[in-house]
Amino acid sequence: MVVMNIIYSLSAYPFGKLSDRMSHRYLLMLGLIILIAADLILASNSHPFVVLIGVALWGIHLGMTQGLLAAMVANTAPADLRGTAYGFFNLICGLGMLFASVIAGLLWDQYGASATFYAGATFCTITLACLFKLPGKFFLNNINIKQHDHLTKKYDSTKTHLFSWSNHHYGNPGFL
Repeated sequence: MVVMNIIYSLSAYPFGKLSDRMSHRYLLMLGLIILIAADLILASNSHPFVVLIGVALWGIHLGMTQGLLAAMVANTAPADLRGTAYGFFNLICGLGMLFASVIAGLLWDQYGASATFYAGATFCTITLACLFKLPGKFFLNNINIKQHDHLTKKYDSTKTHLFSWSNHHYGNPGFL
């Protein structure tokens, strides 16, 4: 876990800068691909060197996705509801991690470590497939939106929507 956190901390800033310049969707997808590779490596071999490679990839995944997810929340939530949005996001993540930890523990106890990591890779693959299917309007970032101004105006009239994409609330988001 020390190696994972060192890699995570070293990769978070460069990937944070990258997330300011590229599609959040594609960076999230790349992060999932890295996590799938980490899970498959950890599932397939228990040699210490191989485990370190899997753990390092896991750290890269965290560096790619954790700041990105926070940026996605910030870009989606109106300024006056960002605290609520972060709280709700963290509530859902916490519940998801609790559920995933129970499933992982059951798999580990019943079928071993490999089954746990293969299941993780499977869930990541399902998530990746879902990201391919989602329309681009679900992914905002700070790239200029001039070509999508009609979408922004549509959402500006929806002031009661919790995650309204309003220029009034937080500037000029970008659709990808």
